[in-house]
Amino acid sequence: MKKGIRPEVWVLVFLILGLTVIVIYPLWQIVSRAFSYNGMLSLESIRQTWGDPLNQLALTRSLTVSGFGTLFSVLLGSLLAWIVTRTDIPHVRLVKTLLITPFLIPPFVGAIAWLQLLGPVGYLNKLLMWMTGSGEPLFIIYGPVGIILVMTFFSYPTVFLIMCAALEKMDATLEEAAFMSAAGKWNVLKDITVPIMAPAIGSAALLVFSHDMANFGIPAILGMPRGYLVLTTKIFQAIQNFGLKNNFNFASALAMELLIMAITALFIQKIYTSKKQYTVVTGKSAHPRTMSMGTWKYILFGFAMVLFICTTLAPITAIVLSSIIKAVGLPPGPANWTFNNYSYVLLRSQTTIRALRNSLFLGVASATITTILGGLISYYSVRSKLRGHQVADFIGSLPYTIPGTVLGLAIILAWSKPIAGVTIYDTIWIILLAYVTNYLTLSIRTTSASFAQIHESLDEAARMSGASWWRTMVDVVIPLVKPGLIASWFLVFMPSFRELTLSILLWSVGNETIGVSVFNLSQGGQPQYASAMGVILIVILFTGNFLTRKLTKGNYGF
Repeated sequence: MKKGIRPEVWVLVFLILGLTVIVIYPLWQIVSRAFSYNGMLSLESIRQTWGDPLNQLALTRSLTVSGFGTLFSVLLGSLLAWIVTRTDIPHVRLVKTLLITPFLIPPFVGAIAWLQLLGPVGYLNKLLMWMTGSGEPLFIIYGPVGIILVMTFFSYPTVFLIMCAALEKMDATLEEAAFMSAAGKWNVLKDITVPIMAPAIGSAALLVFSHDMANFGIPAILGMPRGYLVLTTKIFQAIQNFGLKNNFNFASALAMELLIMAITALFIQKIYTSKKQYTVVTGKSAHPRTMSMGTWKYILFGFAMVLFICTTLAPITAIVLSSIIKAVGLPPGPANWTFNNYSYVLLRSQTTIRALRNSLFLGVASATITTILGGLISYYSVRSKLRGHQVADFIGSLPYTIPGTVLGLAIILAWSKPIAGVTIYDTIWIILLAYVTNYLTLSIRTTSASFAQIHESLDEAARMSGASWWRTMVDVVIPLVKPGLIASWFLVFMPSFRELTLSILLWSVGNETIGVSVFNLSQGGQPQYASAMGVILIVILFTGNFLTRKLTKGNYGF
């Protein structure tokens, strides 16, 4: 009797087909639109777009703010990582926790917070004006300086975490030899530690640069109101310009430019991190020596605390004050406080209530679907020996290289017309599809680690005992990887809940998200309501991070 195709084969086939539809098909739409004009194959869109002086200016500005943002993030993050891992500063665990706090704050909410602090009527600007007697703001946060500042404050934690991991695993023998040769602390740092850490520093720099180039929220809030456009905001404007013929073609050509740069940065990163110098970073040697800094340890501790206050506590305080102030420009004293702003966004405004409900649904749905897909992809990638089992992992990992603005445009192009009589454009389902596509890589990377820790003998024993593939998955594999699945769910839920870049391109009336609501309120001249929504969002994200840490026993979350 001829045997049928095994269930695991069918699952893999449908998995690859589904990933092709949600990942490959939209990307193909970007490429085909970029190389077409008036419905015909042509380089005209590329020529007009790339040759436009305004677009060239947007590219130059993107490179400028991303380059300086990366430089300052690397300097700050690397210094802080060295302080935390190599010096004897007091309360080191508290310092490390405080320094990664910006990870939990959405960058666009952070930009709004800094606007409340250093905007034309911001609290710090008004204080400085009062102290100096000036009638004009002393600091203008709009434009490149403000964008670089906020990018730095929200990118340095990435460098900090990468460098902390590298410094903690670094082979200590070379440093110990230098100390035994009577070398000073600063000479060891300059001549030994920094050169050894160069690959990690380069890797962190390239990662931050690609993320800054793809950032939409910060340049949109701090640049667009004054006409300072970068590549992501220029793409956004091109998509919204429905009066321009071939606007999607021009937007696709700009998106190709951004995509090429993002892929190039990640490709260079991959080559750079594979260099042989990385072999000195191992876990075999003794833990690196902690330097005794004397009175300097208190100065370094004070520096870390001041940085936390300036980069995190001050802007959060500003946005909280703005959320309870009666009107913009009033002194932030108790006499001008009110909770009407929260009452409005939580109880009276149908738009913000709907946005909260939509974001909750999208967060739960995208986390659930993505965890299922990511878990299956990880299973085939790590455990399966079927031919083509790595194809699903390759396709599922592609969205990691795609900037959010580019992915949003790709999904618009792919699903703006009905397919088989069904349309999801201008519905909440297209946003859900975008979230699943965007965060699939995050789920794959989280669950892969869990599958890698399970020995093959466990599920092989179940199969030898007569259990089917489905029964083995349900009774053996899934219970063993449950902590990784829970971590994946929360780690996808939190960014989905706060997402802006995709949502701002795909939302329609009735399908607003929290990110869209905060952005629209801010741009629409209602900063108190935007601040109230921002505070609500921050509270929910901090709560989600606490639950993630609790449920995964500290293995995931920040």
